[in-house]
Amino acid sequence: MMRLQTDHPTRAEHAAYLAEALAGLYEGPAEPAATPGGRRAALRRLSSFDPRDYARTRNDVVRRGVSLLSPYLRHGILGLAEVRDFLVTRFAPGPGLAKFVNELAWRAFWQLVYAEKGEGVHEDLEPAKVSLRRERGVPADVEQAATGLVCLDTALRELYKVVVYQPQPLVHWRGAAPRRFSAFWRRVETEAMRPTGSGPQAYTEQSS
Repeated sequence: MMRLQTDHPTRAEHAAYLAEALAGLYEGPAEPAATPGGRRAALRRLSSFDPRDYARTRNDVVRRGVSLLSPYLRHGILGLAEVRDFLVTRFAPGPGLAKFVNELAWRAFWQLVYAEKGEGVHEDLEPAKVSLRRERGVPADVEQAATGLVCLDTALRELYKVVVYQPQPLVHWRGAAPRRFSAFWRRVETEAMRPTGSGPQAYTEQSS
């Protein structure tokens, strides 16, 4: 088993080392993620998160009041119960905290659904209530985030940039076009979620 060095003095040096050590295991430029990894970074992020305005700002395109804890949850650096317990002991009950804990519960639920259904989550679980038109490919305006709808184009640009960090942009687009762009969703959810196969993929695929 390969043991990777972790004692580099700077993040840039560590990124350069990983790019060389893992050559051939990734595609595209070797660019470190904007979110720092590791347990200490995860705890710092958790400690800085204030859920009191979460219910009101979580879907706000400008304010973006989300926790940014998703990468730490999906890689198992933080546990769902651990995050819940930390927040409920630090903040008084309120709509923001309740909504965030509710989202943690949905995340756990859909992971169980994904574990049960597997690739079946990509198929309809029940007959459609209305007639649906499905695109065979990804439309150019979606590829370019140029649909002309500001809220959706903003969500798309964020999706392309930080898809693995938070599910909200995915949910925005799921709500706007839940099945029409099935090819687009399959590509996003397969490529972006490939490392674990058990993170936001189940959450966004099923929660529409």
